[in-house]
Amino acid sequence: MISHSESLDVGGNKVEYILNDGSGANKPDFEVEIINADDSEEINEKIAKKLSDEVWSLNPKFKKEDLVEHFGIKLDSRVVDVYNFAEPLSEVERGSIIRTISRLYEMLPDKSLWRLESIQITHEKELNLKGGSFIRGREYVKQNRFEIYPQGRADNKYREGELLCSELQGVVTHEVTHVVFEELLEKNWNSPELGWVRTNDFRVELPGGMRSGSYNRLWKECPTSYASLTEADDRAESMVAYLFAPESLHEKRKSILDKILLKHSEEKVYPIVELPLEIPKFGRPLNINIVPSKIPGLFGTVTLKKSETPSPVITLEDLRKKLLA
Repeated sequence: MISHSESLDVGGNKVEYILNDGSGANKPDFEVEIINADDSEEINEKIAKKLSDEVWSLNPKFKKEDLVEHFGIKLDSRVVDVYNFAEPLSEVERGSIIRTISRLYEMLPDKSLWRLESIQITHEKELNLKGGSFIRGREYVKQNRFEIYPQGRADNKYREGELLCSELQGVVTHEVTHVVFEELLEKNWNSPELGWVRTNDFRVELPGGMRSGSYNRLWKECPTSYASLTEADDRAESMVAYLFAPESLHEKRKSILDKILLKHSEEKVYPIVELPLEIPKFGRPLNINIVPSKIPGLFGTVTLKKSETPSPVITLEDLRKKLLA
């Protein structure tokens, strides 16, 4: 195995790493595709891009000078760090986050499955390519975290009033479901009665422009309009309804969640701890493997498959019109 140590500035942070050629037995922290193994500028550029994409604390959009709040929610031996890079949270907002996280943790039947480590609150706005409106939150499952966007803090009821909880209560529940509960729920979400149909010979264009390989033939039974766009969002929105508007949740979905989740008559609120306004830093060098890029380069030419004929596309609106016809 060929390896050597380097350091690199990523988003104002000095990162030490050990660069390997991939021939060793040790599992790397990251793999980076490069074209020219002798081009140190390309290697550094690709590593910086990879790290800023996959390590939130190295992403340039999260600057220490913008951090206005940092507190932890203590869930037994675990702590969920909340980093706020936007407007300071009101007492109501902070309470909503703490109580919602506490309630979801209490409902998890096996606490060892809790994997949420941190939440980042950002001031940036971004369009949702599924629904077409501004993003409320976004999960990063591999990083055990999620982000809350300005729309997730809007002072109105969730999803323009489709469910009678606050936007913040809804987005926290939705994103925690993606990060913590998804695997548990997915294996129980396979009944044809839920309406999900996989498409093999066409793609469905969602309102925001994203294309999907499935649709729901019983979309009116989904807890919200957003829930009807993808199966994972159906599960996440069903959790929101289950917590805050159980009477609105279709019995098929409610019965699944009843069987999986723990119920508690008293609401337990876990304590918090105020933490320094610091962004996490790496305490050790990262192991990074460099691997050949899948385009022609000094590693040789990769034979590419002939592009397949693209599948026909139908908008979700037109598909639903056909289903109703």
